[in-house]
Amino acid sequence: MRKKIEGVVAGIENPPSVYLIFGELTDDEMNNLYNHPKVKSMVSLTKGEGFGRPLLEFSMTGKPIIASNWSGHRDFLPIDKAILIGGSLTPVHQSAVDSYVLADSKWFTANYDEFSQVIKIVHKDYDTFTERSEKLREQNHINFSFEAMKNKLKNMVENLVNQPKMTKLVLPKLEKIN
Repeated sequence: MRKKIEGVVAGIENPPSVYLIFGELTDDEMNNLYNHPKVKSMVSLTKGEGFGRPLLEFSMTGKPIIASNWSGHRDFLPIDKAILIGGSLTPVHQSAVDSYVLADSKWFTANYDEFSQVIKIVHKDYDTFTERSEKLREQNHINFSFEAMKNKLKNMVENLVNQPKMTKLVLPKLEKIN
């Protein structure tokens, strides 16, 4: 990974600092990372891995989020408050094929030209994007708090329990025994 990073920044005059962080971080370490003053936004060009909890967690910082316009995180990253990158469905790479990922599966591939333009725009007009992200923080704080999730689950369970299910009673045919 280090060699890849070095290869990417090698051709750039005065490149930005790039930090490689790996391993298991505690909740406090993740919180400190998300809220560190050098961390200006989160970028995730996911191919479609589902809900995206780190994106929801990061939305609580009020910093801009740039993510692919695909997968479960769109439930809590609306286009007017986050930056969603377009792309297309492409066949999965052969190296990803295994017993869970089928050879004829597809995943989302972001439009990297669009992404490179977006990075420049967000850098140039950071304050505007931070204002939108602050509104996202407020919205997600209300909609995805522990209390909000508890109430949603309670309502779902109550609806299931309180809905009478009409079933047709079918009795077996009885034969008369002499």
